Amino acid sequence: MVLVVTRTCGGRIWRLADTCAACAAAIPDAAVVPDTLTSHVSDMQTPGRGRIRRRLRTDTPHRESKQTHVRNMLSYLAVALPSTVSSEARLVALQSALRCSGSGEVHMARGLMRAMRLLGACAVWQELHDARWLCLEPLARHSGAPVTARLLDAAVLTQAPGRLERAQAADWALRTAHCPAVRRFSARVRLAALALAAHTAEGSCGGEEEAERLGRVAGLDIDGLLPVLEELLDAGVVVSWRLVQDGDVQWVLAQGTQ
Repeated sequence: MVLVVTRTCGGRIWRLADTCAACAAAIPDAAVVPDTLTSHVSDMQTPGRGRIRRRLRTDTPHRESKQTHVRNMLSYLAVALPSTVSSEARLVALQSALRCSGSGEVHMARGLMRAMRLLGACAVWQELHDARWLCLEPLARHSGAPVTARLLDAAVLTQAPGRLERAQAADWALRTAHCPAVRRFSARVRLAALALAAHTAEGSCGGEEEAERLGRVAGLDIDGLLPVLEELLDAGVVVSWRLVQDGDVQWVLAQGTQ
């Protein structure tokens, strides 16, 4: 059994449910909650109804890694954003989610947008606005102006971890997605490289993940994921990769790409 989060009404309604792994894979707009989150979940009986509610524990001293925070946020965005949202917009959404205030306010400086190679890319913010994931302030619609926005799902984004930990994870994601090995590539390739790094076993260069799920967090379907893996292989970012019989992807990253 796995814990699954689903969304309806364009992300305005969210539900958690326990289901089998096979059923979870067949549910539209659903993602499995990573074990790193479910390990901090405590069960609470709802009086008079016999149903189980779940809540995140806030009294645990455990501190998760920056890599884990990015992996969890990528999983969230795979469900929260429509499949049509571009890779550029997904990279911006990741930074926004990790850098927002406790009230969901986002202030994206010009320097950060320049580091992401998205300075003046108003269409990227408009995508997220049209997806009803955030609300843009009027000045954000003008090219070159610092961007101010408000996330419409801030309650979910700010439960855990704390703002400082999220900011550190945002910095790790920025450095990983724009390291010298991948910065010259398109946003689609940079996002896939970040997804691989976030899902690589900590302390090693190798990783394994279900191909469909890996593609989902990278904003790609399976037909789009495999060519991107080949691009990363040709660029020397990935030392090797293969699609195994059970539908998983195994890979080894080059040193210095995490």
